[in-house]
Amino acid sequence: MKRIAILLVIAMLAGLGVMSVELLAQGKKDAETGTCAKGQIRWHGTIVRSSQTDKTMTVRRRGATVERILHITDSTVWTEMNKPAQMSDIKDGDDVITCSEAKEKGELFLTRVDKREK
Repeated sequence: MKRIAILLVIAMLAGLGVMSVELLAQGKKDAETGTCAKGQIRWHGTIVRSSQTDKTMTVRRRGATVERILHITDSTVWTEMNKPAQMSDIKDGDDVITCSEAKEKGELFLTRVDKREK
């Protein structure tokens, strides 16, 4: 009876190990597909206007008229189809997926901007 209990515990631990590896692989896949980190806000849309001087970007939700003003920071990461890019590569009219963090007064600060193909 003890042997069966020990074998069941070993089987459960092995199953947990496999699940952990799968979760790590899913996390890597999420990073490659434009999914934001936990706690960040994902917004997919078209850049309708941006201002270098104000460090803001207004993005209109895809297929809707809802817009959000997103604040650009010095640590904002710029990518194009999940590959490194520069801020200058992304222009008004581009389709983007953004990840932002909510800060004071409900303002959203960009952590990542990923330019997508139209």
